[in-house]
Order: sequence, then C-alpha cells, then structure tokens
Amino acid sequence: MCIEQILDASKAFLTPLIAIIAVYIAWQQWQTSKKKLCFDLYEKRPAIFSALMEFLAIVVRDLKVTPAELFKFRDAVYHAEFIFGKEIRLYLDEVYEHGAKLQRFTGEYRDRDQIIPEGYNHNTIVDGMHSEAEWFVGQFDVARARFKKYFTLGDST
Repeated sequence: MCIEQILDASKAFLTPLIAIIAVYIAWQQWQTSKKKLCFDLYEKRPAIFSALMEFLAIVVRDLKVTPAELFKFRDAVYHAEFIFGKEIRLYLDEVYEHGAKLQRFTGEYRDRDQIIPEGYNHNTIVDGMHSEAEWFVGQFDVARARFKKYFTLGDST
C-alpha cells in the first residue's frame, strides 16, 4: 500500500515538474532567438556604416559628389531603416540631401573659361560648395557618435 501511494504522489508531482521544465526550455529558446537576432543585426550593421564612411571620405577627398556616387550610397544604405533605429535612417537621409546639394552646386559651378549662364551667381555657388564641404568634413565624428550605440556588445536592438 505504501508503494502505491508513493507512485500516485510521484505521478502527481511529475506533471507539474514536466510543465516547469517545458516552460524553462521555451524561455531558453526565446532567449537564444533574441540573442541570435541581435547577432544577425550586429553582423549587417558594419556594411551600412562602412558605406557611409566611404561616401564621406570620397566627398571630403574630392570636395564634390557625382550622381553615380549618390545613387551608390543610397543603394548601400537602403535597408538601414530595418537594421537601425529611425534616427539613423533620418541621418542617412540628411547625408544624402547634403550630397545632392553639393552635387547641384558643383554641377552649376563655372570658372572664367566657361560660358556663364544667365542669372549665374558665382558667389552663391562657391559659398554653397564651401558650406556643404565644411558640413561633410565634420561628419566623421558625428557619424561615429550616432552609430556607436549600435556597435556596443549587449542588448542593442
């Protein structure tokens, strides 16, 4: 009789124990999936940051940007909104817009050997080119600061 009672008690104890173990395993799998997602995001982020830094370097080196370079940059950072927070997408849009302004100013620029179109204001064009070039020179530190939190190991979702 004592053995039957022990068996009945152990049966009653086993069901909750199995449920607790199943919940623990599910929780561990959820934690593993969360860490894998963070790793997958972390793995994709450097490509976008590198594309930004490469674009900045080209603009600062040449003090101009071509339409092809603008399109290449836009294409390289296209998926940033899915990998980073909204502030990075807005920053990359801002970089693109400044690149487009610089491209427009350099496209309109004329030196003394070229035909000057009607309404051309040399000072406005040169000032615009200078302003955009200065903006780009200052972006290396700004970019590092904005991206830094996404390259810190840990919870960076």
